[in-house]
Amino acid sequence: TVVLVIEHNDVIGSTGIVINRPLEGTLNKVATETESNLDLSLKLAFNASPVTYGGPVAQEEYSILHGYGEVSGSKKIAPGIFVGGSEELMSEVRKKNMEMGSSDPPT
Repeated sequence: TVVLVIEHNDVIGSTGIVINRPLEGTLNKVATETESNLDLSLKLAFNASPVTYGGPVAQEEYSILHGYGEVSGSKKIAPGIFVGGSEELMSEVRKKNMEMGSSDPPT
């Protein structure tokens, strides 16, 4: 298993995202067929995005790697790769500031 470490703290440990254990189907399919707290607007905006399985901890949680660095609450992991900012991503999708079905940041 390959884990992309997104945060490390010497006291409470590390948080990471599994990036090499893909599930069959897209984000919309997987999140619809399982218990999920993922907002419908994010399911639709990132509907074709692949989903990887991270294990038995917090299975209802989804972390979205994306390229929208300008989104409030997002955290830069590597050049052009961000995580977090889900509330702002939902808001931007609802305002139609992001193209539905695209995982590419606006230019």
